Amino acid sequence: MEDVAKALEMAAAMLIFVIAISIAFFVINKAKSTSDIVFAASDVSTFYEYVSDDNAPNAEITREVSTETIIPTLYRYNNEPLRIIITVGNKIVQVFDTAMDRDIEIIWREYNNIQSNSDSITNSYRKSVLEDMKTRLPELNLMNELLGTSYTPNELIKAYIDSYRNNVAPNSAYIIPWNTNERINKRVDLFVGGVDATDNEINGTILRNSAGFFENYRGAIFEERFIKYKTSGEVTEEGTVLSEGEDKTIIIYTKK
Repeated sequence: MEDVAKALEMAAAMLIFVIAISIAFFVINKAKSTSDIVFAASDVSTFYEYVSDDNAPNAEITREVSTETIIPTLYRYNNEPLRIIITVGNKIVQVFDTAMDRDIEIIWREYNNIQSNSDSITNSYRKSVLEDMKTRLPELNLMNELLGTSYTPNELIKAYIDSYRNNVAPNSAYIIPWNTNERINKRVDLFVGGVDATDNEINGTILRNSAGFFENYRGAIFEERFIKYKTSGEVTEEGTVLSEGEDKTIIIYTKK
């Protein structure tokens, strides 16, 4: 009888152990699924409706939004592979893209040397930057459709440069702060708030005095469109991969 009792105790202990392990795994899986849901809900890209590069010229409106939706998205562009383009009428109001920030800061002084289908840039590095930029314009056809233009790649790049220059004083030494979180957030702050400021922390950029995006377009409705594409990586002639391509999303906000 004593052996039977011990056997029953061991069986009960084993059963309790199995139940405890099962509950532990259940709780862990439940916590993981809950965290996945929470993170997905907090990630705006979860709700993106992408269009392919093939049908980009006819990209449908994904939704209609106001400045209250656009402004938080602007603060994400430094942390995600995004290009955010804001247009009003046939004008490009502003572009937000860390890669373009860097490239335009390099080539904007060559503005007059960029023609519709050619350029007369003598600096080989700046010329190579321009050529590289032209390979990363999947939105060209869609922008022409939205703006009623017939931009060539060079002309669209010049239009982007204009959008940057229109938000700084003519005598500004720089038109874009270098890529640090603080400086890029400052750029968004000034664009949204319209503060007229000279700030040494952002390379002396002087923003024009205006009411800012929020006040200028308070209550306005914008149509939102998406294009998703993959950037090309960089590979040496020997086949060494220097950088991987990445998925990038272009968000275009067009004022109705």
